[in-house]
Amino acid sequence: MAAMMVDVTDPSLVRQAVDGDVDAFAKLLREHDDRMRAVAYRLVGSESVMDDVLQVAYLKAHRALPGFRADADFGTWLHRIVVNAAYDHLRKVGRTAEVPLDAVPEPVAPTSMEDRLALGTQLQDALATLSPDFRAAVVLVDGEGLSYAEAAEALGVERGTLASRLNRARAQLRDRLRRPDGEETR
Repeated sequence: MAAMMVDVTDPSLVRQAVDGDVDAFAKLLREHDDRMRAVAYRLVGSESVMDDVLQVAYLKAHRALPGFRADADFGTWLHRIVVNAAYDHLRKVGRTAEVPLDAVPEPVAPTSMEDRLALGTQLQDALATLSPDFRAAVVLVDGEGLSYAEAAEALGVERGTLASRLNRARAQLRDRLRRPDGEETR
């Protein structure tokens, strides 16, 4: 399991960005871009859509920057904006990706790079079948390593709501990744 996310963003850099320094804001985005790309991609499942979602999210973040609270972690704040932008996109296109269970290939224990890539594809396909709320919970906690408290804050929900979504999402993923003979993959 990934380690808990710790925002090590330089507070003076955040203050400069809040005060209108465009270069400081660009530097903040560069520091967080890899993580935001991973979150957006896992939520929308397409690189081109991910780029569109990030463009919208970063623009929203820039516009909202004057209202950023100094007591919040910049990374958590940005996560929330990216997740909301992905949700907005999914609502706009009316897409809760539906992949028939028989279309998901049988998972196998990865032994080669090719097998590991195939397993990643199977997991991505299974993630795409989850509702956006469930998918976001899994991506932030299991994929990004955020604590329950951090993920709940990023999603704007109570910790108990996050735990419930995560539990239900994991159960759905287990069901979707079962072997045809009923045995779960490990």
